Amino acid sequence: MPRGEPVSPTKATPAVPRTDGRTARAHRNQAKLVDAVHGLLREGETIPTREQVAARAGLSLRTAYRHFADIESLTAAISARLGEEVLPWLSLGPFLGDTPTRVRELVRRRSAMYELMAPFRRATEPWVARLPGQVGDRKMFAEVTRHQMRDALGAELENRDDDFIELLDAAISFETWDRMRREQQLDAERAARLLERAIHALLAEPPSDDPRRTTR
Repeated sequence: MPRGEPVSPTKATPAVPRTDGRTARAHRNQAKLVDAVHGLLREGETIPTREQVAARAGLSLRTAYRHFADIESLTAAISARLGEEVLPWLSLGPFLGDTPTRVRELVRRRSAMYELMAPFRRATEPWVARLPGQVGDRKMFAEVTRHQMRDALGAELENRDDDFIELLDAAISFETWDRMRREQQLDAERAARLLERAIHALLAEPPSDDPRRTTR
């Protein structure tokens, strides 16, 4: 090309980003490790060791240490995966029908989420206080599920005071579900049935300013 001749845009070679093989491999290995922990938790392994995780992922122990050198980073990755599983149950359509139908649907969605969450929540319980991300995630989940409760039972909660809302929220919380499933050793079907019963029992109680309410 003669000196000084401008380069035509049509002739210029476009810059093509190169795929970094090491970066792609690192992402694949991280995904394998997350899959491994996820699977071990689902199978009831409360606190998987790095050796178990590495073996399950088909990777060396050194690779496991390199990608997740601390519990914070591994927990954050598993939490993100869990969020993908739970989100569809929080994004379903509106609650329709009469009170029993909406109560049943609320419990159906809750029990499905709780069963997904339980292995991870139990595994992280010993150190959750020192994991800021987990503390934040749990607070956010509590807020979102409270909104879900109001969406499902808006008409029934209209004249209820704050104490009633707090009581109902606690009655159908993950902690209540987990107690029934672990300490009381109830199966998921019975636990769901008892949540429905608890909601109906609370809703049957007259509001605090209702003249039908008797003082004991």
